[in-house]
Amino acid sequence: KEFGLDPKRIGAYGNSAGAHLVSMLGLAKKEAGLEGLGTHLEQSSLVQAVCASATPSNFLKWKNQLFPNRGLLAGDQETHHVRASKASPVTYVAADAPPFLLVHAENDRTVPFKQGEVLADRLKASGAKNITLMRFKDGGHGVFRAKESQTFKAMEEFFANALKKKLKTNRSKAEIPKACK
Repeated sequence: KEFGLDPKRIGAYGNSAGAHLVSMLGLAKKEAGLEGLGTHLEQSSLVQAVCASATPSNFLKWKNQLFPNRGLLAGDQETHHVRASKASPVTYVAADAPPFLLVHAENDRTVPFKQGEVLADRLKASGAKNITLMRFKDGGHGVFRAKESQTFKAMEEFFANALKKKLKTNRSKAEIPKACK
């Protein structure tokens, strides 16, 4: 209330590792035991809409593929599957998942296209509503920016529809922080 935000109208966007995080924000409920420590634990961390680009979604299936960040799941090999499952957004897919706009390029060499496709398929199979996968042949790992004439508009429309409110911004593309481009 202090900032004039409606906690029932929060959407999140992320690319790559950020896409993994926003997917977890949309899917992992309190029961998953991932809420963390600190203040405001009575508040849900769930968001009501997710736009994710080049999304790592299933670390169990990625285990045997070339994965440059194996250290993220480091530890005892016998319990790797437990850590990989807990870190995977697909683990938390349910029919009550929020709307998702997933963006992925088939030629992404960092996060295989199959990772985004599997998340979209599992969400749809669960009965979740408003699940869209924007599939591009090219654009690589930075597809969201590489195809910005399509993706920026799609994201704006997605959040406006998913959060049932017209998005207003006074920011031009030039003002978007470089880290987001």
